[in-house]
Amino acid sequence: MSARNTDSSRPIVERISDGLSIIVRTLFWLALAFTTWVVLSSYTQSVEMPNGAILAYRPDLTYEIRRDLFRPNEFRPVIRDIEQICYNDRAIWVTTFEDKGYIWASLEADPVETRSTRFNQVLAGTGLDTEKYYCNGYYRRFLGAGLLVSGDCPVIPNLHGKSLRGFAESLCGPVSNSIAPPMDRASAKP
Repeated sequence: MSARNTDSSRPIVERISDGLSIIVRTLFWLALAFTTWVVLSSYTQSVEMPNGAILAYRPDLTYEIRRDLFRPNEFRPVIRDIEQICYNDRAIWVTTFEDKGYIWASLEADPVETRSTRFNQVLAGTGLDTEKYYCNGYYRRFLGAGLLVSGDCPVIPNLHGKSLRGFAESLCGPVSNSIAPPMDRASAKP
């Protein structure tokens, strides 16, 4: 005698029920994955810095939200987990949540860590550090990176309107009087 197929011995209603439960479970997990992707992607915000670097919020599964610096058109961060930032047209000086500091003087070059022997030399060429101010960038102090990405502090403060300048200074700190207008990248000579 041949063994009977156990699936065919089950009533048709049970077989349909099993098939539907698989479809429903699959649809549930697809909907959950899609919703997660939509929510996480909505938290991604970015702002272009004066030297062309991109400062962005990125969702991460190990941290709540990261603030990272990128080269334009690259998806791998150059500097991760930025806490504080000081910058001008030429360079960006950052501290990270991992107690590291970097100076990034050029998009083509790699950032130099504060522990490097080249750090002071590179920093001196950027104009960000002077005897009078610890941060000689657009703002006279290090700024929380989240303030720039969220738009609470303008990347390039308006020095002409007193009310806008007063608002920026009240929230973001003192604004430098010696800021040169941003470089026009189209007319800049290589």
